[in-house]
Amino acid sequence: MLNKGSPATEIKKADLTKIKKLEEALAKLKSGEENYYVITKLSSIKSFCQNETIRQHYCWHLFDCVKRQLVTETDQQTLQEQFICNLLDEIAQVMVEMQEGKEVGDSLRKYQSQLAHFQSDYEKFKWTTVRLIKSTELLIIEYLILCLLSTDEYAQKLAYHATRSYVEQYDSSVGNGLIAKSIPMLEDVVIFWRGIAFSGAIKNLNRMKE
Repeated sequence: MLNKGSPATEIKKADLTKIKKLEEALAKLKSGEENYYVITKLSSIKSFCQNETIRQHYCWHLFDCVKRQLVTETDQQTLQEQFICNLLDEIAQVMVEMQEGKEVGDSLRKYQSQLAHFQSDYEKFKWTTVRLIKSTELLIIEYLILCLLSTDEYAQKLAYHATRSYVEQYDSSVGNGLIAKSIPMLEDVVIFWRGIAFSGAIKNLNRMKE
């Protein structure tokens, strides 16, 4: 998490309101007051991620969350599962090096290429061609790496797509969206932005007093 009071933690007042709305949505899903929100409710992530430093920290946070889901602590892993675990450990080390200020662009591009190759099958569907995704989690990590390699609006969109893919769930009674099954993942997202909102709110209040 970013240090409180850092200039990088400053966010717009409108974004503080949007973060509060995400918190409220999470609370209502937990209480059962609501059982469905359209997934585009997460589109505010694009606005939250305008600041490059905040965006980087968010990518690192979401990577850790996804890695936690993927890594199993069993001794009976398949060769593919072992390959994925080793790959995630290597990517995690590069993330640490990036946080230390080292230049890791080439390494990130290499791992993004490996992830894309792992899910490189396409199939014709009606009038278009769709990519066949074996692992949503690996796709999210691919989005996050591309986000770290990108800038401006494109990077913001990638942060949103990574978040959407992480949080969105399906239930036959309500369809795809933010539903009860989304709660653990949505909580991971809200925890990060709650911390940013708290830091930013302190900064805004201090400015009002000056």
